[in-house]
Amino acid sequence: MTSHILNGAISRFVTSDRFKFCGKVALNRQNHVEKHSYPLGKTPKITIMVTFYVISEYSSTLPTKGGGEKIAGGPLYDLNRVKSITKDGTGLLLWTKDCAKDVQELGWAHSDVIDLIRRLGDKDYIDSEWCENGKGAWAACDAYSVNVLEWVPTADKEMRISYFVKFAINKLGTMVLTVSCHI
Repeated sequence: MTSHILNGAISRFVTSDRFKFCGKVALNRQNHVEKHSYPLGKTPKITIMVTFYVISEYSSTLPTKGGGEKIAGGPLYDLNRVKSITKDGTGLLLWTKDCAKDVQELGWAHSDVIDLIRRLGDKDYIDSEWCENGKGAWAACDAYSVNVLEWVPTADKEMRISYFVKFAINKLGTMVLTVSCHI
């Protein structure tokens, strides 16, 4: 497999003579080849080009394996800068469907996610990794976990709740792209 960078996009050319097929070849969410076919007995050689876009400000190292690939040397983004981008109540995008769903299940609005980000400290940093939004766009993200003391009505007491949040800053430096936000 070889990789090339073209205008901010990463193109991978995958050549293989292992695929025996007759029919449709498609790519799954992880940009891996899925064949929808039946064997022919003859092994043709195919080349598939896969292109994805890095939209995060950080792009020094590029993913080679797909989602969840760790990035050494983090955090990638200065936490004070992240807080500054969201300080006026804007500058936050729930970037993945899963993130939007998780935030909705918490009963939260954008402002609640911003409040959670404001609570983060350097000690809450976990790691950094490449994340994909399900549409071929990639972002290098920092992951944090923070404990918050909250009143839990069903328990009739205050309890420590651990929240997990993962985000990146876009290439323009104007938006925090939130990939995960859940308990």
